[in-house]
Order: sequence, then C-alpha cells, then structure tokens
Amino acid sequence: MGSPWPRPTEAVYLQSAAHYVPALDDRRVEPGAVRETIVLFEAEEGLRNLVRNLLARKGYKILEAEAEDDVRRIFAESGGAVDLLIANVKSSTLAFDMSLAQPRLKLIYISEFTDDAADDHPGPLPADAAVLQKPFRLDALLAKIRSVLDNKPSAR
Repeated sequence: MGSPWPRPTEAVYLQSAAHYVPALDDRRVEPGAVRETIVLFEAEEGLRNLVRNLLARKGYKILEAEAEDDVRRIFAESGGAVDLLIANVKSSTLAFDMSLAQPRLKLIYISEFTDDAADDHPGPLPADAAVLQKPFRLDALLAKIRSVLDNKPSAR
C-alpha cells in the first residue's frame, strides 16, 4: 500500500527571527521582578510589539499606546505610577503635557528625522532631551532607557 502523501517532498527551513536581533542578555524575568513602568507610545505596530516584548522580558511593566488618546487615558488611570514615556518626537507637545501632570516622569523621544530635518518637528525639545534616532539597535534602546531612568529627575 502506497503513501497518501505525494513524492518527492520538499522542506523549507526558515531562520529564527532571533538570528537578526542583536545579542542581548536573554534571562527570563522572574515573577514579581518588575522594575519601572514605561508607557510605549508608538503608532507602528510591528515596532511597538518588538519593543514591548523586549522590555517586558527585561522586567519592565509596559503600557502600550497607539494614539494620543491612549496615552492620556493611561496617565489618567495610572495615578502617577509611570516612570518613563517613550514617544515620537512628533508628539513632543503631548509628552510635555504629561510631564507637567507628572513632574517625576522621564522622557525618551524617538526621532525619524535626520539632523537636517530636526527643525520640522512640532515644538522645541528641551536641551537635555533624550533622543533615539530611528533605526536603532535594541541594545541602544535598553542602554538609553537605563541611562534616563537612573538619572535624577530634572527640574521643570
């Protein structure tokens, strides 16, 4: 009796996506090891998912926002428990508003602008603003987050 499967067979082997991600400390976070709370405001779903998964694995509590209304709702519901807002430079006015409502809030701006086009974003950024230029490496994002969170709150 013959096989029900047609012959010859072909197999396709796909490389794991981890092959393309920079080598990072990949220890799993133990329950209860949550450090700081981060609001991740990114409209691009693929990037938002990648960053969320990485940061959650590193022990951060991630609250996602796809639109400005989401950010405002999260901050209203958080009771001041947000440590860091990661937002696009185009949302600098929103980020500033959130930092006024929560003075201890730290900010990281993600920029798509080149140095020549930096004047095109809405509103000036503070001189000491933490900015990460797209495209960025995940290890650079982790380093920027740690650097910003470990600094003392700036006066507003």
